[in-house]
Amino acid sequence: MSRIRRNFSNRIFQILSSPLRMEILRLLRLNRSLTYSEIMDKLGLEPTKHAGKFAYHLRSLVKARLIERSSEDKTYRLTDLGTRALEFAQEINEYILKRAGKLLVRSSRMAIEEFDRFRIVESLVKEAQVPLELAEAISLEVEKKLTALQVKYLTAPLIREIVNAVLVEKGLEDYRHRLTRLGLPVYDVTKTFEKASLMKLNVEDIKKMAGEAVLREYTLLSVLPRDIADAYLSGELHFEFLGSWILRPDVIQHDIRLMLTGKFQGIPAKTPKTLTSALNRLRIILYDSSFEVNVDQGLDMFNVFLSPYVKGKRISDVRRSLRIFLESLRVYSNVTVNLGLDIGFSKAVAELKVQGVGDGAYGDYEDDSLVLTEALVSVLKREFKRSPIQNLSLTVKLRTGHSKGRWPDVFKEIHELVKLGIPVLMVNMTDVHGNIGFSSHGLRFEPFSDWEAETLAVPMIAGVCINTPRLAYMSRGDDERFWENIRRNLDRALEAFRIRREAIDQRIKEGLLPTLSLPEEPYLRFEAMFSALGLIGLNEAAVLHTGSDLLNPSVQATMLKLLRRIRSYIEEFGERIGLTSICGEEGPSRLLNLDLNNYGRPVLNGQAFRKEPYYTDACIVPLERAVRLQKRLELEESIGTIMNGGSLPVIEVDPDVDAEILFRTTLAVIARYRQLRSFTYSMLITYCRRCSRVFPGYRSRCPRCRGITTIAQYGRTPLRFQPLHRWPPVKRVNIARRKVYGVRDLRSIATV
Repeated sequence: MSRIRRNFSNRIFQILSSPLRMEILRLLRLNRSLTYSEIMDKLGLEPTKHAGKFAYHLRSLVKARLIERSSEDKTYRLTDLGTRALEFAQEINEYILKRAGKLLVRSSRMAIEEFDRFRIVESLVKEAQVPLELAEAISLEVEKKLTALQVKYLTAPLIREIVNAVLVEKGLEDYRHRLTRLGLPVYDVTKTFEKASLMKLNVEDIKKMAGEAVLREYTLLSVLPRDIADAYLSGELHFEFLGSWILRPDVIQHDIRLMLTGKFQGIPAKTPKTLTSALNRLRIILYDSSFEVNVDQGLDMFNVFLSPYVKGKRISDVRRSLRIFLESLRVYSNVTVNLGLDIGFSKAVAELKVQGVGDGAYGDYEDDSLVLTEALVSVLKREFKRSPIQNLSLTVKLRTGHSKGRWPDVFKEIHELVKLGIPVLMVNMTDVHGNIGFSSHGLRFEPFSDWEAETLAVPMIAGVCINTPRLAYMSRGDDERFWENIRRNLDRALEAFRIRREAIDQRIKEGLLPTLSLPEEPYLRFEAMFSALGLIGLNEAAVLHTGSDLLNPSVQATMLKLLRRIRSYIEEFGERIGLTSICGEEGPSRLLNLDLNNYGRPVLNGQAFRKEPYYTDACIVPLERAVRLQKRLELEESIGTIMNGGSLPVIEVDPDVDAEILFRTTLAVIARYRQLRSFTYSMLITYCRRCSRVFPGYRSRCPRCRGITTIAQYGRTPLRFQPLHRWPPVKRVNIARRKVYGVRDLRSIATV
C-alpha cells in the first residue's frame, strides 16, 4: 500500500474516533440529506455555544470525503465512502460487544449498541409515569428474560414487547396502556398496498392511509376515554374519519364575501376587481383550506355573492372565467367543493348589503345572478361531457314564490346536468326566510337564531354514529330497554363530540389550522360549530325491534316516537347538535360485520333484498328496497322532518329519463312533499378516456370506439360521486339490486 493511501486511511480512522462525527454520519444515513442547522438541531447543539466546534467537525468529514455538500439546496449527504466507513465501524463495534458477551441491540439510530437496562427505566418513568423503584424492578426482570432468549440481535420493538408482557404479568395494565407503541403490523401494511391497488390509488394515498392508521390508534388509546373507545371497538358506536378526527373539522361552509375581502396568509389584501381575479382568490383559499377539512368545502350562495362581478360583462367573458376556475378544480383533486346556487332571492337575501365590488344590495343584481347561473350551467355541461369532475357538486335551492322571469328555464337546464351524472342536491327553500346550509352529503346547517352568522363561515363535525340495529337486537322487542341502550350511547356520543371540539380547539391554539383560524381576524366562527350525530341502520333496527320494516305504519309510528325522544334528549344539551341518517362510507359494513360475528345470522333479518348485507345509511329507505316512488318519498319526508342534521333521500333514475321529466318531477316533489327539505337524483354514467366522452348508463364497452379497457363507470354511493372501482365493496356488488325509477314512475309523480 502506498504511503498516500496509508495516510488517508489513517486519517479516516482518526476522524471516526470522534463520537460526534459518528452521530453526524448516522443522522445522514437515516435522513439522506440535512442542512447545517437541521443537523445541529437533531444533535441538540445550541448555535450560540457550539457553532465553532460543530463547524470544525463538519469540515473534517467533508475534507475526508465521508460527506458532501450540495451546491443546489445547501444540504449535506453521505458519500459512498462515508456509507462504507459507517458500516465498517458498526461491524467492529458489533464484534467487540459479541466477544465481551454483551447483549446487542439494533437501534433505530442505525447502530448496533450494547443493551442498557437503564434506558428501560427511563422509558417507563418518562412515557408511562411508573414510579422509579417499580421501574427498576421491572427492568431487572426484563433483562433476565432477554438474557434467556439467546437471540442474535435485540430490537427496540422486541424489548418493548417483553416490557409489556412483564407489565401484564404483574397486573399493571394502566402502565402497559400508556406504553403502547403506535404503528402498523407488517401484514396490515401489505394489505394496504393490495387495497390501494384494487381501488387504483397512488403512492401518496398509501402514505395517507398509513399515517391515518397511526392517528386512529392514538385517538383510541390516548384521546377517547376507555368506555367510549371500547364502544367503538365493540361496534355500538362508529367514528368516521378517525384517522384525522382530532385534527380538523369535516365540513366547512365558506362565506364568499369574507373570502374576497378578508385577510389571508400569502394573498394580497386588496379586494379583487374582476370575476377572474375573484375566482382565482377563491381557488387559492380553497386549496389552502383543503388541508384543514376532511370532506368538503361549501361555497354557498355562489351566484348571489359573485353577481356584482358579472354586471355589465359579456356572457362569453363570464363563461371563460368560470371555465378557468373549474379547470383549476379538476387539477386540485384533493379540493372537494360544493357550489350553492339560489334559484330566486328571498327578501332577506335580496336586502343583504353588497361587500367588495359594487354597492347597494344583492337584490339589485338578481339579473346578473341569473346570467352567472346560466353561464355556470353551460360551462359545466361542456366540461362534464368531456370528462367527469369528481370533486365538484351542486346544491340548488329553489324558492318557488321568488323564482320568476327566466329562473324556471335556468332551473330546467340544471336537470341537464343531472343527466350527465353531476351530483345535484335539490333543496326546497320556499318556506325559508333566510338561509340553510348544506354539504354535498346532505348534512344540514340549520340556524337556531341568526341565519347569516350560523350558516356562513362555519364548520361542522360529523361521523359519530350509533349502531341502532345492534341496540335493537339487544333489546329483544322491549321499548324501554331499547331507549336505555340508546340513551347510554347518546351520552357516549355527546361526550365524544365534546372531546373532539376540544381537540380541534387545541389544534387552533397550536397554529395547525392557519387558513381557517387566522390569529388576527379568525375567518371561521368555530364558536358556532355544528355537530351531526348519526343514527345508522334505522330500517334494520325497525325490523330487529318489531319484526317489520319502516314501510309498516305502526312500526313507523314506533320509530318516530323513539326518534323524537332522542332529539328531545339531545336538545337539552344545547350544543348545536343535529340528528342525521348520514354516517359515512366505512360504518355500514364495519358495524354489520361486527354484529354478524357477535350475534350470528339473526342480525341479517330484513336484508333479503341485498346480495351482500350492510346497514342502511344516508337514506331512510334502503336503495335496494323495491317500493313505489310515492311511498319512498312519503317515508323519507316523515322521518326526515326529525333529522335536523340532514338526510339524503335518493331517487335512482333510469338513464332513458330525459331532463324535461326530471324537471317536472322536481317541481312536483317540492309541491307535494313540502316537509322534504332536500333530495337528490342518482344515475350511472360511463366515461371513455379515449373518446373523451361521457355516456348515460352503465356500459361494458364504449358505444363509440367499442373500447373495453378505456372506460370507467361512475355513480353515487350515494354519499360520493366516484368510479365504481372506488366504491365500498358491499355497495358495488349491490348496484344491480337498486330500485331504479323509469319514465312511468316519474310521470306518476310529475302529473299529480
